[in-house]
Amino acid sequence: GRSNDVNHYRFTAADMDNLQTRGGRTRLLTFSNDLSEAEIAYVASGEEKSINERYLLRKRSPWYSMERRPAAPIWALVFTRAGARFVRNDASALSLTNFHAVYPVEDDPIYHDALACVLNSELVAHAAQAHWRRYGGGLTKFEPADLLAMPVPDMTRLGSETIADLAALFKRLDERSRHGDSQSPIQKEVKNLLTSSHVGI
Repeated sequence: GRSNDVNHYRFTAADMDNLQTRGGRTRLLTFSNDLSEAEIAYVASGEEKSINERYLLRKRSPWYSMERRPAAPIWALVFTRAGARFVRNDASALSLTNFHAVYPVEDDPIYHDALACVLNSELVAHAAQAHWRRYGGGLTKFEPADLLAMPVPDMTRLGSETIADLAALFKRLDERSRHGDSQSPIQKEVKNLLTSSHVGI
C-alpha cells in the first residue's frame, strides 16, 4: 500500500512477512459474489459515508468490487526523489497506485531479473530524466505514458548468457542495497556489459 515499505530493488516474500510483522498494511478485502450479513453491513457503512461516490469507486459495478489482475513481475515507482526505480516483485504482491505495473513479454524469472537490472541502470536513469514530471522539493512523478515513452536498451539483441549475467548483477545490486553499500561498482559493470553488447540507448 505504501512505496516507503519497499526499500530495495527486490520485494520478497520475506519482505512481505517482515512488513506484516511490523504492522504494515498488507491485506486487501475482496468480496465474493454472495455477501454475508457482516459484509452487507460493512458495505452499508461505506455507503453511509458516501465512499461509493468517490471517483474511482463510482465507476465500478458493484462499487466495492476490487480490480482483478495478475501481480506484476516488476513495479515502477510513481513518485520519487531519487530518480526512476524499478522493483522486482518476487512476492507476487499486488500494488495499489504507488507503483505502475510492468508486465514483460517474456515469462521467465531470469529475464525479469535481467530486465529489472537494465531498467535500474544508469543508462536508463539518465534517459528517464527527460520523461518524468518535476514537482516542488525535488519530487518527480512518472505517469504510465512517461514510462512508455522512456527509451530502454533492446534486450531482444542479447544472448542468453548476457541475460544470465544481467540477472546475476541484479541480485548483487539488491544485496548491496540491503547492506547499505555503494551500488556504483555494479552500475559500472552493467553499463560496460550493455555497451559491449551494443544495446546502449
